[in-house]
Amino acid sequence: MKRILLTLIGCLAGLLSFAQGHMIYGKKHLLTVETPADWSKSAHKQLPYLIVPQASVNQETYMYVCGLDYAINPDVEKWMASNTAALQKAVAGVKATELDMKFDNIRAAGYTTGRYKVVSYEYANNRKEILLAIECEHTIVTVSYAVADGALFDKYIPAFKSLVSTLVIAGAEVAAVEGA
Repeated sequence: MKRILLTLIGCLAGLLSFAQGHMIYGKKHLLTVETPADWSKSAHKQLPYLIVPQASVNQETYMYVCGLDYAINPDVEKWMASNTAALQKAVAGVKATELDMKFDNIRAAGYTTGRYKVVSYEYANNRKEILLAIECEHTIVTVSYAVADGALFDKYIPAFKSLVSTLVIAGAEVAAVEGA
């Protein structure tokens, strides 16, 4: 089984190397995503996939994708409510607004339940952010987009939608390989 999984991961990595695609994995999930045109992958210690505009306007314009694994099946409504409450408690003056964005590629299939929430956060310092949370069997997949200058917010929404449209989510049991 390990050999099949490693072969599959190797094949996906090979295919993704021809596009601006990337693979993100955790103990229970495997994600693939393509970097939008005019964006580049950036190194980050805690985020496996962080991208910034190639014509960077500042260091606080970015998007990232990650998966958060859980022992139980998470509920996206409760997860988003908890995340928003914690953010509003930690940062004074944050306004949260639920957005009505539709993504045809996020549907009930395999590991994904088809349930997702999109929330926009607006900070007192004019910073804006969109957080998409996608419910899966044992994972919440998040796609985040942030700009330090709210005036740039609408400019990069098409890139956010493009990024989300390429997202493929699968369940996986990824274990560390001994000696690696």
